[in-house]
Amino acid sequence: MEESNEAQTWLDRGLQYEKSNKNQDALDAFNKAISLNSNFFWAWNNKGVILIKLGRYQETLEASEKAISINPNIIDGWFCKGTALQNLNRNQEALEASEKAISINPNHSYAWNNKGVAFEKLCRYQEALEAYDKAISIDSNNTLAKNNREFLLKKKNSLMANNSKTEMGNATKLSGIINNINRTSSTHGSVSTQNNGNVSGSIQTTHTTSFRVDNRPCSWQGTLNISNGDSVTVMGEGSGELNVYVLYNRTTNLIYWTNDPGASAVYIYAIIGVFLLFGCISALSFQLPSFSGIMLLISLFFFGYAWHLNEIRKKIERYKQMVQI
Repeated sequence: MEESNEAQTWLDRGLQYEKSNKNQDALDAFNKAISLNSNFFWAWNNKGVILIKLGRYQETLEASEKAISINPNIIDGWFCKGTALQNLNRNQEALEASEKAISINPNHSYAWNNKGVAFEKLCRYQEALEAYDKAISIDSNNTLAKNNREFLLKKKNSLMANNSKTEMGNATKLSGIINNINRTSSTHGSVSTQNNGNVSGSIQTTHTTSFRVDNRPCSWQGTLNISNGDSVTVMGEGSGELNVYVLYNRTTNLIYWTNDPGASAVYIYAIIGVFLLFGCISALSFQLPSFSGIMLLISLFFFGYAWHLNEIRKKIERYKQMVQI
């Protein structure tokens, strides 16, 4: 009992330090309270709050999870967990933590703001705006939610402006209801059995999903988890059948994208180009101009292809943003 009282004393001391912006002293006080009572969830919770202020998000996550494990209904623990996850770029988990906080207290304005931030990082912009609006409706003095809402509106306006520029190329944005879904597969290649019994060759199967958004024919290279009647927005290219790159299924709130080569592919081709360029320079030092010229041409090919892949990646990122506006 005496230890519990002493732990409370250290908690109160930590809260006073926090009010005075003495964050390290506050953290030391909360740690002292925890050393006296390891199940003191308020001490764990406030330790998480201080760690956020100190920018130590992984430790914040650990402290908030400890507080939640002791008291699953401690709303500030879920709020701190969501904030930590956002700063660790674990956005889907951050969204789930914010929703848990809101389920405990639907009028927690800053939990609604956190939910909006998670939606925004997931490129679900309309839902982010709705969450910010809810935060502001609960607390009209929530300047954080107001600033986030204003910033998101500017981002949306900028993206909409960019959509009309030539940098978007032949992109087409289309919204409507999916119908006439047709999934097909085709097989390419061949295999043969040699005299010694070994099998050589390969077979590759390509999947294509065709569908209509309202009356516009669309195609997708791969498989999609969609159903007739789903409300979608797509971004694609093509004057006749639309070759879809990004699809936002508004019915399920899921986003799909295709043909993204990934950052690793860009880096690999660029690194190969660098090595070949060094080879070109080395060949010149050995007075092998013809070989150096060949190496230079090959290195330029790899640099060019790395640039091409990176342009595809940037295009898909733009489409992923535009598809939700």
